[in-house]
Amino acid sequence: PHACLVWEHRMWSKHGTEGRTFGIAFYGDKGTLVVDEKGWTVEDPDGGKPSSPFNAKANDDIAAHIQNFLDAIHSRQNPSADIETGHLSTRLCHLGNIAHRVSRKLIFNPTTESFKNDPEANSLLTRAYSLRFQMPTQV
Repeated sequence: PHACLVWEHRMWSKHGTEGRTFGIAFYGDKGTLVVDEKGWTVEDPDGGKPSSPFNAKANDDIAAHIQNFLDAIHSRQNPSADIETGHLSTRLCHLGNIAHRVSRKLIFNPTTESFKNDPEANSLLTRAYSLRFQMPTQV
């Protein structure tokens, strides 16, 4: 089966996902799953009434997330939302978008985190930062 994967990061945008200030939308041919800080809904693709929202008890979840982070600091263990896991899971989305933009097959080296012999694709792995925010160079 063919699929199209697009990642859009709209955090701090005035134009949130599906009219919400924060969240993520998964679009399918049978509906759209929208997840935000209040829970989730499934919206009918034909504009019908959305399913009843599920309240994820966002405040409890946020409090547990913060407590886990503080516990990790004290114990020096990795938190549940480990930064490496976040990096690896979002990297797939970014790589898919880069392949889409250059319209060709790419070979990615996960050790060097770069594309083999492809300066154009490699240039899309980062962006030009303001002089106030310099990326550190490895020694």
